[in-house]
Amino acid sequence: MPGVTEQEIAQAKQMNLYQYMQLCEPDNFKPEGPGQFRHKGHSSLTFAEDGSWTYFKTKATGRTALNYLIEVEGVSFVEAVREINRIQGGVRPSFQPVKVPPTPCREETGKGIQAAEAR
Repeated sequence: MPGVTEQEIAQAKQMNLYQYMQLCEPDNFKPEGPGQFRHKGHSSLTFAEDGSWTYFKTKATGRTALNYLIEVEGVSFVEAVREINRIQGGVRPSFQPVKVPPTPCREETGKGIQAAEAR
């Protein structure tokens, strides 16, 4: 696979959607029943504590956060692998990282940007 190693892919596949949501989007889902949740931004996305998910809008299903980022969020495979590994503190990228769209997991504050622009 160009761009990422088999080890990076294996590491990324270890995170399921429930774990990803707890870490990256804890305020973006609501309980639907015992162990079942619905995404607030993608109302046709439901997932369970075991990580299994269904996106009824496109009939996509999966278990991993990797599949979710690709199928629902439209992130490329390489970017999704690298983003999940960054979140997990996992495997170092095999070469220079590609640009990843900002996610709620990233710590971005306007203070640093404004302070730098004021100089």
